[in-house]
Amino acid sequence: MPRIQSSCLDAIRSALPLREAVSRYGVVLKPSGVNWKGLSPFTQEKSPSFYVLEEKQIFKCFSSGYAGDIFELVQRMENIGFTEAVEQVAQWAGVPLVYESVGGVASVPSRGSLRQELLQLHQAAADF
Repeated sequence: MPRIQSSCLDAIRSALPLREAVSRYGVVLKPSGVNWKGLSPFTQEKSPSFYVLEEKQIFKCFSSGYAGDIFELVQRMENIGFTEAVEQVAQWAGVPLVYESVGGVASVPSRGSLRQELLQLHQAAADF
């Protein structure tokens, strides 16, 4: 599968703030200075230990030790690979995926990731 261009990844990151992606998973974030904090989506807790650094667009969960960007968050929450996470976030943000060129021509695969292809195959089997 061709690689997604790094400029496309940057466009996706800038199109959808991490705070919005976190809220899709039911995490209520409250302002804490220039950052945001809330209860961890990874563990059960009573006091907030999940922080979103809005300026850097990264998160850190002190109860689980997880940290990363928007793609890492989706990977952990959905239990999927990097490519599938990028596809999911690009769909939320409404940004088309652009793949690296092979032989001077930008490659745009007609199908998505292997997971997406398997889901379509299972849907076709269920419809049959």
